[in-house]
Amino acid sequence: MDILQSNYNLRYYFSIWVPSLFLVFVSVLFLTSVLDPNMSGEEVILYSAATLGTLAFLLWYLYRYTKNCPKIEVTQQTISFGRDTYLWKEIKHIELVTVTSFRVFNPVPMPASVFILKTGKKHVLFEAFYSNLPEIKQFIQQHVLTPEHTRKDALGTNPLVDSGTPDLNVLDQEWETPETFAGNAFLSKQGLTTLGLSIFVLLGSLYIIWRRGFYRVGDVYHWILILILLIGFSFQMHYFQVSDRYLTIRMHNFFWVKKRFRLSDIQEIVIEPAENTNFANRMRIVFMDYSSKKYVAGSLNKTTWEALQRRLERAGISVHNML
Repeated sequence: MDILQSNYNLRYYFSIWVPSLFLVFVSVLFLTSVLDPNMSGEEVILYSAATLGTLAFLLWYLYRYTKNCPKIEVTQQTISFGRDTYLWKEIKHIELVTVTSFRVFNPVPMPASVFILKTGKKHVLFEAFYSNLPEIKQFIQQHVLTPEHTRKDALGTNPLVDSGTPDLNVLDQEWETPETFAGNAFLSKQGLTTLGLSIFVLLGSLYIIWRRGFYRVGDVYHWILILILLIGFSFQMHYFQVSDRYLTIRMHNFFWVKKRFRLSDIQEIVIEPAENTNFANRMRIVFMDYSSKKYVAGSLNKTTWEALQRRLERAGISVHNML
């Protein structure tokens, strides 16, 4: 492959279009007020300023977002970030797996790849907005980086070991005693939130049944809502087990779920903070082929995360703790 170009994912387009449409809608509301013949002169000036201010903010937002997420094109000789093209020999340092701040409003730490030129200028590719960034990283690993920077088994592995596959290595793990890193699922923020919302919906449903009778089709939706809440928060309740050769992902509520990954297939693990108050801290596993998987673990506190980090580092895994 001589040329490889980046592709944006749905998150990128969602982050661009949803705020843009909202700001355009607000601008139209302000503009209709400006055109209202009943408005006084001071009100027309006020709404005109609000319209121009909203449109200016929209242009600034689009500029900042597109600047942070340029279109990428790589060849064996060059790399292009938007309109800027450089020879590989002009780049002083490449860090394919790291974490840096995504700056639009408040800085948000995100997984990224960093390219630093000999002039000191830095370009950053944020993993969250490109669908084929692992493929671009593999291309760079194969065709650009020198052999001493290349992991021996960087490509061609299948990181996920299906727990139902009769693989001798998988069966061997059953004889290993893994160390478990988990918190109290019921006393965590996610557990208490789930319990509180479920009780609220349940009591509301019982009140409706008491007032209007049980045989109402609409009452079924209240129980469906409880089920959706339980399932949604259950996916934020992962915990982890580490043995000498495997990392196992488990879930508190869905106890039958078990995903195993060979430690030898893991390049780095990033412990990331919650992006907002509604979610919990999570583990991002970066594999040798630069693909990644993330697991939200609401029951783990900071002390447990640090103990997990020490255990993984003893197993030879690089861990980036952002908490």
